[in-house]
Amino acid sequence: QTYIRELGQLYDKCTAIGAKVVFMRPNDVNVAVFENYARYRPYGGYTAVYKQFHQGMKTVAAQKGCHIIDNYTPFNSTGDVPSYLIDTVHPNDYGYEMMKETIATYLLNNQASICG
Repeated sequence: QTYIRELGQLYDKCTAIGAKVVFMRPNDVNVAVFENYARYRPYGGYTAVYKQFHQGMKTVAAQKGCHIIDNYTPFNSTGDVPSYLIDTVHPNDYGYEMMKETIATYLLNNQASICG
């Protein structure tokens, strides 16, 4: 709930100064590394926490009428997430190319509704 509230506040602050806001789902990560961290156990593990943040972003986007660029699905759809990462979280060159293509395609396809 804190994330949802604060993401909504951030959106409001940005739009108040005239910014066009587009949320971006982060890339998938090597979940196996994080899954058993004690800090995530009370919330059902890292995978559950990650999904809650994604759902929170969707909730705020729906409330605010904000676009979301999905960098999560291209990584996750391959089934081989670690091959696109230089560590457990950050993309390698190929991962960034995937993100670049996803972002560019989304912005080009939605420029009229984003920019007005």
